[in-house]
Amino acid sequence: MQRTLNRDYRKLDKVTDVLSFVWNDSNFLGEIYIAEGQVKRQAPLYGNSYYKELKRVLVHGLLHLCGYDHHSKAERKIMREKENFYF
Repeated sequence: MQRTLNRDYRKLDKVTDVLSFVWNDSNFLGEIYIAEGQVKRQAPLYGNSYYKELKRVLVHGLLHLCGYDHHSKAERKIMREKENFYF
């Protein structure tokens, strides 16, 4: 499902660990989709346990819902600092 969502909404035909969809509703920030299998595969690559990696991608997804992104080098730096702060 994650790959399909990534392909359909981001035009990237590959698996991703987390996708965030902002809602234009004052009662909800949006939706976060986490690919459990991808999180399990990448956890050791980042030196994390599965649960630590799951928390990391959840924080990442929440930051997207709050308006942060990582398209540019400067944005990536800010987002990484925020991830580390909240993690």
